[in-house]
Amino acid sequence: CMEVSVESAQCTARGFQYDRMAQVTDKDGKYCTPRDEDKRQLFHVKPTLPSEASTMTLTSAKLSKSFHLHLSNANTTPVAVEVLEAPDKLTLDDYGDEVAQWLQAATNIKGCRLTAIGQHFNRSVQKNSAQGDAVPTHQPAPVSLADEAPYLLVNAASLHDLNQRLRNNQKTPVDMRRFRPNIVITGLQPWEEDSLAKIQIGPVKFHVWQRCGRCIMTTIDRE
Repeated sequence: CMEVSVESAQCTARGFQYDRMAQVTDKDGKYCTPRDEDKRQLFHVKPTLPSEASTMTLTSAKLSKSFHLHLSNANTTPVAVEVLEAPDKLTLDDYGDEVAQWLQAATNIKGCRLTAIGQHFNRSVQKNSAQGDAVPTHQPAPVSLADEAPYLLVNAASLHDLNQRLRNNQKTPVDMRRFRPNIVITGLQPWEEDSLAKIQIGPVKFHVWQRCGRCIMTTIDRE
């Protein structure tokens, strides 16, 4: 769905609170992704959560009415679904017919459902065999519905360097949204993030783990 920019967020072992907590699932129980051309309308569905997170509001330029989902008292049903990059099906909570109907109208994805992390959810970080870096924790590291890791760090200077290379080759520059980070850092040299082992933001310390294998999403214009 559409990105949400924030100046601060609550850190958890699984990732930022409420980040990558939900996915749109198709009628066959498979994740929906705007990597697929017929699902690009997902880019234009924007979720908004207030600080107390009792209600999630969904908006779409395609629809005149927003949808308000009351998370605290929603009637949900556990379902086994496919999650991108997860080797096996995972149990998520299905949030019912009303929000599903709104999403179908907003995205044109027939039979889609809103599913999200609930009390039955359990998933751990897996090593990416293409990168070969061992998980840097002694215990299994929990992860949300993100592809590989709880946090995805991008260096603003690296994006600037990439765009300069694109311009030098008469290509169109790209914006940060193509890379879907949830942490953007400044003040480093281009690609310096590849040599980091740990960083600290306020009181929170992070392992800087494997480089993220990038997919076709970096080539898709969200507009």
